[in-house]
Amino acid sequence: MFWPLYRLHSREEPFVPVDPYRFLLFPASLADSLKQKHETLAHVLDQLLRQAYRHALLRLPSIYFSRVCRLFEDAEVSRPEIMRMIAGVQAGAELPAEWTPPVVSPALVRFKMSWEEFVESVMREWKTLNVVSALLLSAILTLFQIQDAANGPVTRPFALLSLIAALWSLSFGCVYILRFGTMRSMYKASQWAEEAQKTKTLMWWNVWVLLAMPAVWLAWSMIFFCIAILAYVWSTGSRTDVITGPSPRAELAPRIAVSIVFAVGLVYFALIIRTFKAYGGKRGHGHKHWDSARRAAGHGDAGGLRVNGNAASGGVRVSGEWVGGVGWGAARQERSDGGLQLQVNVERDLEKGEMAEERGRRVSPRL
Repeated sequence: MFWPLYRLHSREEPFVPVDPYRFLLFPASLADSLKQKHETLAHVLDQLLRQAYRHALLRLPSIYFSRVCRLFEDAEVSRPEIMRMIAGVQAGAELPAEWTPPVVSPALVRFKMSWEEFVESVMREWKTLNVVSALLLSAILTLFQIQDAANGPVTRPFALLSLIAALWSLSFGCVYILRFGTMRSMYKASQWAEEAQKTKTLMWWNVWVLLAMPAVWLAWSMIFFCIAILAYVWSTGSRTDVITGPSPRAELAPRIAVSIVFAVGLVYFALIIRTFKAYGGKRGHGHKHWDSARRAAGHGDAGGLRVNGNAASGGVRVSGEWVGGVGWGAARQERSDGGLQLQVNVERDLEKGEMAEERGRRVSPRL
């Protein structure tokens, strides 16, 4: 068991995710070393870059961070409970199939329910954002049907930027809807909790930026579209207005800007695919050691007895465990007259009509 039983309210330290974009001008670690100007300057520069990047993303990652933080607060789950769950998953332990108070603490039961509700809510949001992105794409394409807007020196570049941003928002939303549905399990929730408690995360890419990507690109698409509409309103409609084409050098700047925005979206798309692939295949190191031990013991997937022996003070103590599909059991013996008396308790699946049994065996130790 990883967790205490029958605890209605956690009295331990609450689990609080670490905000990577929290503004700290002079943290305690630098309070005694202000004379070291290079460390202070590096810290200030890092904070300025974090805040600039945060505002470039319209502070939307902070919104998702606050939602996940509130999720832990509402569940009243403690930090030791989360850390035990993370450590258990990393060690290769299987999480319980039924999350009820006799198995886990009530706080973890509330956390499981809150996590599933959070996954459902963000998936509904992304579906709504996809609908808005599709409608915005049709509006942008309609704008290009107007000759004055299609040839405008300001309207055309911003309309293209809006088109690119809406396409990336729609693409990200589709990928999220397809892949994020697998995040409902508590194994994936433990991975998210592990990421949330890291004190050092990448500024440019983390789980909060991941969650905010569809909303960020849709928001920028709306901003670019509004600028294009305003530019069209103020540059056309008068008989005295004469639209003159930009110079060849001026035409190069919008093309570079559109290409850069598309390249940034492509980089984010690669990071998203890489992150979902990591969450889909990342398992604890203990699973590898578990499988290696089973193969070394000659047990297949059908299950078998795993026995460990320790010799101390002229006696041998053996403990065993049934792994695989047959259930769980324990074995213990004490040496008597050169032999090992092995007592095995096996608990089989009662739903399949199998009964628990106890068997006594004698095995000879290999020295």
